[in-house]
Amino acid sequence: MFGWTKKQALIDLTSRQVQYQNIDDGTLKQYLGGRGLNIKALYEMTAKETDPLGPDNPLIFAAGPLTGTLIPANGRYGVTAKSPLTGILGDGNAAGFWASELKYAGFDQLVIIGKSEEPVYLFVTDGKVEIRDAEQLWGKDIWETDIMIKEELQDDNVQVSAIGQAGENVVRYACIINNLKRAVGRCGMGAVMGSKRLKAIAVRGTQALKVAHPQEHQDVVDNMLKHIYNSPGYPVRSKLGTTVIVDVYMRNGTLPIQNAQVAYSDEIKQVTSDKIAHYTTGLKGCFACPIHCSRFTKVNDDAIYNDAYSEGPEFESILALGPRCGNYNLPSILKLNQLTNQFGLDSISTGGVIAFLMECYQRGLIKPDQVDNLELTWGNHETIVTLVRKIALREGCGEWLARGVRRLSQDIPGSEEFALHIKGLEPPEQEPRGMKAWGLGWAVSSRGADHLRAFPLAETTWTKDDAIRTFGQASIVDRLAYEGKDVLVKWSEEVSSLADSLTICKQALVALSIPLDMIAKALWTVTGWEVEADELLIIGERITNLERMYNARLGLGRADDRLPKRYEQPLKEGASQGEYFNIEKLLDGYYKARGWDVVSGIPTPEKLKELGLGFTLGA
Repeated sequence: MFGWTKKQALIDLTSRQVQYQNIDDGTLKQYLGGRGLNIKALYEMTAKETDPLGPDNPLIFAAGPLTGTLIPANGRYGVTAKSPLTGILGDGNAAGFWASELKYAGFDQLVIIGKSEEPVYLFVTDGKVEIRDAEQLWGKDIWETDIMIKEELQDDNVQVSAIGQAGENVVRYACIINNLKRAVGRCGMGAVMGSKRLKAIAVRGTQALKVAHPQEHQDVVDNMLKHIYNSPGYPVRSKLGTTVIVDVYMRNGTLPIQNAQVAYSDEIKQVTSDKIAHYTTGLKGCFACPIHCSRFTKVNDDAIYNDAYSEGPEFESILALGPRCGNYNLPSILKLNQLTNQFGLDSISTGGVIAFLMECYQRGLIKPDQVDNLELTWGNHETIVTLVRKIALREGCGEWLARGVRRLSQDIPGSEEFALHIKGLEPPEQEPRGMKAWGLGWAVSSRGADHLRAFPLAETTWTKDDAIRTFGQASIVDRLAYEGKDVLVKWSEEVSSLADSLTICKQALVALSIPLDMIAKALWTVTGWEVEADELLIIGERITNLERMYNARLGLGRADDRLPKRYEQPLKEGASQGEYFNIEKLLDGYYKARGWDVVSGIPTPEKLKELGLGFTLGA
């Protein structure tokens, strides 16, 4: 088969040995690449007792079969390990140019085990991996690291994926960033990398990537580009990116203001997409992507934050570091976006931790000396900037906050009711009381509170005709209805698993509704493997079920598919006023749709055997 390199490098940082192994065709057809290939390896290489910060926890990077080709928006890769933040499956995904370079260097997957005594980085190039000294890089931020590695290798075309000081200091929600901004954001993969004393992975490849059917490949690329350019969502996505989602949530009253105590405020108008556009200096696309949904921003009219400059921010960072913390000072949000990119911090978890701390302060549950005598009032942007630095460097109260909301709450009596996390992961910036499918997606997500595991955009972007044609239910597009959301989330999870494994960006595949039969044809033109759209969904289902079994082996089940109690209380303002979230209206239907046991929430033996996952039985 074409498309895949079929090569994996197993890098042992303890022994400094590298083994090169072939990946068999059967595994590639069952799991594709990226997220799918990674969960298969993680399941096989870890046990219940594996320490997330120990040398036995593998850190796994993988691209997909479409990566590095002409297929639009294929420039993503997945990173997987046991999470030091949640203790369960940890997984993240990033775009940019790193993944395609990995394919050109001759690899589908890198598996990193062990722990180095001294700081090191990896240099991956044309079929080999070198372990290099990184003493000079340790203590540097991600932007400095990128520059220094390129200078050392004397090649500006090297693609660098790195950690900043947050990862070095093993902040439990540290992330990995490539191309200065593209983040493997969630679950603390940067902390795993830091625990191994691995500063960066630099990749440079010159090998050609052949496709099975070149002419048909060009034809399907042309058809996909036409579909993207003609999509109703393309003009807004290509001009404003995800910042437009802030506007949508404002209209729907689904904002997470002040740690989700409030769902709407007129002050949100200070951070909407048009206000972001004021600071935008240019647009940027990832590898082979015509959408160019990212943008560069620079502040040049503010007395405090006049030096703020970065790529982004995405809507999650805007809301997490802004309104979730009661902050509507846009220059400060742009500065905070810059800092989280440089330090290598998950902006969602960072905002979640700070907002939780601010609510503890609001309720009188913490003393000033516990937070270095900082004024933790809502919207105090200078304090938020200070806290981000303290967290990344583990200075003062930053040592305390670096552990995440769940662990922090255990030290603060009376805070449990508003300690917002699911399975240990801080929630993203939706309001599930006004978006029922998203709430279910959060609850059952394999990595904890998360919007991208399901990504049920159909609930808010499809027409009734779309919903009836696909699901036979118009209620799919009623964001306040429970009916049909169980099957919507199941289907959306499988499409998302597929996207993360191929690897292709959901901003194209999902947000712009690229048909799955077009994806199947694209895969055929690349690999030569004839596969139907329905078969692709089965692969997505297999990956979702294996992730469920990974967590089940750790003791998780139905009792863990819960949202924090705050979301059981009715909203008091905005277009979703009066709405609350009742998970019990959805779980039984979701489990039945999945073929899982309704009592335990675990896949049945029959379902596992049907999907070729019988090896998980009794594990």
